[in-house]
Amino acid sequence: MNAARGSLLGIEHLEAAEILRILKAARRMNPDRPRPLLRGRRVLLLFYEASTRTRSSFEIAAKTLGAHTVLIQAVGSSIEKGESLLDTGYTVRAVGADGSQKTFGVDVRVDTPQEVEYYRNGGILPYVLRQLAK
Repeated sequence: MNAARGSLLGIEHLEAAEILRILKAARRMNPDRPRPLLRGRRVLLLFYEASTRTRSSFEIAAKTLGAHTVLIQAVGSSIEKGESLLDTGYTVRAVGADGSQKTFGVDVRVDTPQEVEYYRNGGILPYVLRQLAK
């Protein structure tokens, strides 16, 4: 297995050479002097559900790499009123929170098949309306 291709959740399946390679790479990393790979970029953190560990770890990681972060939570935003993920992206772009770029990328983490359906339908409200229309 190539550990760089995904999440490493354990080492039982790794060979000794792979474990040694990971440890050597970790020794070269200096948490006191992180590489500013995201310097000058903005990272939009969009959370539809309450999250402490995930939100804070993403925010700390982005800032450690030099990014500016913008946090949007469902509570207290237009998401609460049914705004779709796509419309939220358009709003963020329109107000310049994405660094005034013309395009932006979105990484989405979904945990259940139901969340995949919400995403495919542009949000919870459009999904529910489509289900009611059937």
